Amino acid sequence: MKTCPTVLRFCASALFLPLAIAAQDNPQPPAMDATAHRQAVEGARKRLQNAWREFGERNARGEMAPDIFSLRVQPKILTTGEMEGLMNQAQAATFPEPEVVRSINGKLNVTLNVFKARNQIGADPVYLRSYNGKLVGPTLRCQPGDTLYITVKNALEPEPGMADVMNTLHGFNTTNLHTHGLHVSPSGISDNVLLEIPPGANQSYEIVIPKDHPAGTFWYHAHKHGSTAANVGSGMSGALIIEGGLDTVPEIARAPQRVMVLQQIPYVNNASKPVCPAISKDTNLTVGVIEAEYADCSFGPRTWDKLGRYTTINGVKLPVIRMQPGSVERWRLIDSAIREVIQPELVRVDHSGQSAPSRLNFHEIAVDGLALGRVAARSQLELWPGYRSDVLIQAPPVAGVQYVLRDARVPGGGVIIPEERRYLALVIVEGPLNPMPLPTDEAVKRFRLPSIDPKRVTARQAAAYGIIPKGDGVVFTIDRQPLDFNEARQNTLGEVQEWTVISRNNVGPVSHPFHIHVNPFEIFSILNEQSVEQLDRDPRTGAVLPVWRDTIILNEGWKVSFRTEYTDFDGVFVQHCHILDHEDEGMMELVEISKPPAPMPMADTGNMEPKRLGAPYPAPAWSLPDATGKVQKSADLLTRPTVLFFYEGFACLRCNEQMTALVEKAEAFRKQGVQVIGISTDSVADLGKALDGTPCPFPLLADPEKRVFRSYGCYADGPLHGLFVLDASGKVHWQNVSMTPYMDVDALLREAGQVAAPARSGAVASRQP
Repeated sequence: MKTCPTVLRFCASALFLPLAIAAQDNPQPPAMDATAHRQAVEGARKRLQNAWREFGERNARGEMAPDIFSLRVQPKILTTGEMEGLMNQAQAATFPEPEVVRSINGKLNVTLNVFKARNQIGADPVYLRSYNGKLVGPTLRCQPGDTLYITVKNALEPEPGMADVMNTLHGFNTTNLHTHGLHVSPSGISDNVLLEIPPGANQSYEIVIPKDHPAGTFWYHAHKHGSTAANVGSGMSGALIIEGGLDTVPEIARAPQRVMVLQQIPYVNNASKPVCPAISKDTNLTVGVIEAEYADCSFGPRTWDKLGRYTTINGVKLPVIRMQPGSVERWRLIDSAIREVIQPELVRVDHSGQSAPSRLNFHEIAVDGLALGRVAARSQLELWPGYRSDVLIQAPPVAGVQYVLRDARVPGGGVIIPEERRYLALVIVEGPLNPMPLPTDEAVKRFRLPSIDPKRVTARQAAAYGIIPKGDGVVFTIDRQPLDFNEARQNTLGEVQEWTVISRNNVGPVSHPFHIHVNPFEIFSILNEQSVEQLDRDPRTGAVLPVWRDTIILNEGWKVSFRTEYTDFDGVFVQHCHILDHEDEGMMELVEISKPPAPMPMADTGNMEPKRLGAPYPAPAWSLPDATGKVQKSADLLTRPTVLFFYEGFACLRCNEQMTALVEKAEAFRKQGVQVIGISTDSVADLGKALDGTPCPFPLLADPEKRVFRSYGCYADGPLHGLFVLDASGKVHWQNVSMTPYMDVDALLREAGQVAAPARSGAVASRQP
């Protein structure tokens, strides 16, 4: 960790423009003056802290575990009459798709106006912060290589100032934007969650999607620390679809698509008074609201179940999905809920199409927007906040059958969920037969991201998420520390890292969805508390199947291990818990990716003369295979004076001449205590062929992807030739980078000898200019 002053600058101001949108004419909930507002918000904070303290005490007494009997209860199968009753409750007789905004000629332009708007959830009127007055934002559809031009205009009212707001739920009328799952820059006016957009301000974002970005289901949402839960919980989120990839598989291309943004909107109203002491008897909340003075009612342990709300899809309670018999649809499921897991299953209505299966499978083809590389049949999904799942649904070949999309979650603490509150949508199979096939594993295999070779790992990280008691309340932490904007976890661009992440709480078992921005990760192990592997296994071989994600649940006592590679983008971003009030209250950490130390610039003398450095610098770290495929690491090899040279493979005649000269002087370098190491653009196979029958007196390593070439500055529209002299501590004292190989090996030997002299005498290596 180190001080991160640049973050303070980002947090202090955004790029604000005068606001040109008028305040929206909508009814307001009961108002209060600034002093009363501050007192009410402070009271909500204290009650929320007390709720967590009581949660820990009840856990210690064993009162919060799931009811074992309810775990055995089979889902209720609705009768035809009950189905008709639900149809009467259904808010939409047809499925409601959000508005769609598409990119045109490589540019997607959209404005998100933020204001409080009146809407309806079932029979309940609500008055909530919104994007463009809706309960869900527009679906953004674009292509790899496109640029997103998004303007956020904040027309919310200013709020009274509060003291000591760090790591609390606060500032609900200040917002910003995050593109969840995108591999894009976290800096400037790109996916920068450290920007803030206060009431009355605009912010323009320009987000460049790389040309090789995976196609898939991503999403966007508000992400200002302190107001994230309130904003996203109000519906300030939307789908972001990057087209291509799996879309081109014929069986998938023919399938109609549905975008399903699952939401758990924790509004309070007059009906909430029995479970929300913050709402006084004299307060008349005729519309549902999410406000800081009622934060303990909307957020915190067990609040969702106590409120008795429905999980909505695209802002609608119980939408109706109509499918033809035998047809296949693609559902893009996005869990934008802020707290509870959602476990969808498709259960047949009783007396409805008795020849049809009692359940339908979800044929999962991607998670978190990233292709599985197979078609995984599941009777039930597990969607935690932030998760996405792309599934294919195949209707039975029977008209008249009906299904319920149902949440099978079992709550703890003795809470009983009424059966009808579990229902997410109604599915009606009707019309003429339309048989459609599902794709094979072979058809989707090529769209999976390539696995990360464990031999390429250059560093390791660990993180423990946890809620710990402090005083009369609790603290939300990563590695037992709440968010500090002056501290950041340090990493280097180009590193390949292996992470271990866990959940360890001192208030009883709590699960935390881990999410990190910018770079996805490949999970290779999830061990439960009995150390039993939880990842899918290959049905033929039994081998564990790694999976790419950007969000993963950390259950208490479990251990998740993954690998990730920091490519393309440096800058400051965050990792955090995606139970968003946990994040707002401190379970977030800054992550800074720094560029590797660049070689000192060469003096431009026309002949690219070598550079003697007055101030040696640390050589970038690396991990590369030799001709046998064995991985060699710089940390193991660069422990004595070294000549490190970069060459363009054995196909380069000039490189062969340089290699011959170095081989002829190999013994002279050895006598001076200097080792020689070569790094080639050849692949391992080509390197092995070149050395077959022609042994080399020093190690040669393969860098066909030229990552290490780039980190040492030996790349400019193609590989360059490079020579570096390092001391025993791994610092560069002398270098030459040029279009042609450096051939004065005698001069190189003298330079290396001077660097090695202190090491031979036992002194600390230093370089005299």
